[in-house]
Amino acid sequence: MQLPLRLLTPGEQVVLISHINPDGDAVGSLLALALVLKNLGWKEVIPVLSDGVPSSFNYLPLSKAVIREVPLHADYCILLDANETSRSGQHDALQQYLATDRLIVIDHHPPTQLINRAVDHLHQVDISSTCEILYTAFRASKIKITAEIATCLLTGIFTDTGGYHHSNTRNETLEACGFLMRCGGRLDQVVSNLVQGKTLSSLRLLGIALERVTITSKGRCAVTALTQADIEGTQATAADISGIVGHLAMLPGVKCALLISEFTPGIVRGSLRTTEGSTADVERLAKLLGGGGHKKAAGFSVYGHIEVRGQTWKVVA
Repeated sequence: MQLPLRLLTPGEQVVLISHINPDGDAVGSLLALALVLKNLGWKEVIPVLSDGVPSSFNYLPLSKAVIREVPLHADYCILLDANETSRSGQHDALQQYLATDRLIVIDHHPPTQLINRAVDHLHQVDISSTCEILYTAFRASKIKITAEIATCLLTGIFTDTGGYHHSNTRNETLEACGFLMRCGGRLDQVVSNLVQGKTLSSLRLLGIALERVTITSKGRCAVTALTQADIEGTQATAADISGIVGHLAMLPGVKCALLISEFTPGIVRGSLRTTEGSTADVERLAKLLGGGGHKKAAGFSVYGHIEVRGQTWKVVA
C-alpha cells in the first residue's frame, strides 16, 4: 500500500485538506503528509482546514501554517480523512479539482462514489485511522518517518481509537504506535495535550452539557445541546466542544450519544458516537442529514439555531 503520488512531481503545488470540525486524525494526517511532501522536495504544500486547527493540536508542527480557504491554482488537491467533498467545507473548490482530474483521496471511511471519481486514491476501511493508513504507506514507500511526522501520526491513531479503547485497535495498530515511538514520536506529548490538558473553559462547557443532557425513554441514547451563548459565555473553542460527546457515551447504560452545538451562527452541528458493544449505526443517521462518518462516529451540519428554555431545547430552522 504505497502513497498515491505517481501523478505528482516535486516541482508542483499541492493542496492538502481534511474535514470540517477537525479531530486528531484530520489534523494529524494533514500535517504528517505535509511534512513528508516538504521533506521530499515539493515546491509548495498548502495545508487547509476550513475551521482552522483546534488549539489543542497547536503542539503539532506546521499547525500555524494551515489556512482556511482552498486555492484553485494548485496542480493537485489531496482530500484526507473524508469520503465526500462536502465534508471539507470547501465543496465547490474541490468539485473543480475533481472535474479536472486533480483530486486525490486518502481515507478510511466507508467508500462512496468519490473514491472511483478521484484521479487516484488510497482507501482502506479496516484500518483504525487515516494516520495509520499513512503510516503503512510511508513504510511501504520507504519514506523516512521523522520524530515530527511520528507525533502527527500518533495523534491521529490515539484519537480515532479513543486512546486505544475502541475495537478498531488491532495488533497492527499497537505495533505501528510502537514503531512511531521508536522514531521519536512523542506519545507523552499527545496524552498531555489531549487528555491531561483540559482547560477551565472546556470543563465549564462540559458542565453545561451534562446539566442539559436528556436520556431517551429506553435509556439507550444521551442527547444534549450547546448554544452559541454557552460557548461564548465560557470562552470555549471548537476543540473544547469536540470531546464532550465522548463523555456522554460513557454514561451508564447508554449505547449512543448525540451532541448538538451552535459554534457558528446559523449552523447547527451534530456529533454522534456509539459505545463499545453497541450495534447502532450512527453513520446512517448522519447521512440522512447530509453528513457522514463511521458506523460508530459520525457528524452532520444543518442550517438553524438552538432555542433553550430551562433545561429543554429544540433546533429551529
